[in-house]
Amino acid sequence: MTDRRLLLLRVGAYVAVHLFLLTILQPLTIALFWLTLLVTKSYLKLCLTQLIQKGLIVYFPENLQRTLRERSPFDLMCDLWFIQSTSLIKVLMKPFFEQVQPDRAAEVLDELTPEMKERMLTKGIINILPQSLK
Repeated sequence: MTDRRLLLLRVGAYVAVHLFLLTILQPLTIALFWLTLLVTKSYLKLCLTQLIQKGLIVYFPENLQRTLRERSPFDLMCDLWFIQSTSLIKVLMKPFFEQVQPDRAAEVLDELTPEMKERMLTKGIINILPQSLK
């Protein structure tokens, strides 16, 4: 499509939208609507410009910045695998990494507490969520 046709199409769409809005809204409402759109667009452009200049990492907490700079993906995986507080992850991943028969996969959950095992075997994921999220 040529530039002139594209320009005519844009102007036509712009006029059509304005005429439609004039039939259903007051002129002040339309002006405030467009002003809001302009301010929002400018704000997002400013935020995106700052994000491109500074980078995303400066907005993260200091601990996470340090972790992302000083740790490798392998280090993070080892942390998840070997720290005792994440034994749930270890137990849940075991059937996928070891040679476990499908009918015996649920037996791996015996390493968990009875309450946690019951939660993992409860049918309907929505039933696992706290009452406030159901």
